Amino acid sequence: MKKKGYFTQLRKIVGACSIIIEVIDARFPEYKSRAIEKLVRQAGRKHLVVLSKVDLLSRKRMNSVITSMKVPCLAFSAKKRTGKAKMLKVLHTMAHGRDVKVGVVGFPNVGKSSLVNYLAGRRAARVSPRAGHTRGVQWIRLSEKILLMDSAGVIPIPEGKGRLALHAAIAPEDVGDPVPIAYQILRKLMSKNKGRLLRYYDLGEKAGNEEDILEKIAVRRGKLRRGGFPNIDDAAKLVIRDWQKGNIRI
Repeated sequence: MKKKGYFTQLRKIVGACSIIIEVIDARFPEYKSRAIEKLVRQAGRKHLVVLSKVDLLSRKRMNSVITSMKVPCLAFSAKKRTGKAKMLKVLHTMAHGRDVKVGVVGFPNVGKSSLVNYLAGRRAARVSPRAGHTRGVQWIRLSEKILLMDSAGVIPIPEGKGRLALHAAIAPEDVGDPVPIAYQILRKLMSKNKGRLLRYYDLGEKAGNEEDILEKIAVRRGKLRRGGFPNIDDAAKLVIRDWQKGNIRI
């Protein structure tokens, strides 16, 4: 679907629902959609931000992200199965006893289907590590008063394969040059939790900058070219894949 098509679908969802849940990867709160915020405000809808993949953050970092939001914000972890009771309570409070429809939107692969499955208590939409897996729109009854709509990949990611890779919306093999993206991931990890990064790749206490780290990862993980030289491209793809799967955390 082209970018224009996504926004057409987005407007339809906002028009059909009285409460909009925007799912955001907790590692990237800066990517909260201004387009969503504007559409929700103009339509007079209620806006709830739900942070996904919070198990990839420290509790301190998660609390910092929540307090930085200017709209109601909750955290959930499908993996740890936490946050459901509080989220349902908030939705009922926002409904004020009326029949409401709730729309779920967000960038590709941020955890929309996982949220729907978790709230519904059954596998209402199949979860896949590949972006764009959910097809069409589904309505799921959460209670007598609340219907939940699931929609796939509604918000288009800003241009650039680097951002697509960071959001797991494109495979490492499809990004063209994976090295700059891996450098970006490593810089982010080094600034937030360098010790965890070094331990995960077994690099010791001193690893240098992102270029040094990527080279050492190549050696440690056996990503080598002929002659034993580090294969930096393959190491970069490994880092991107580990990031997308949540193997390395902030």
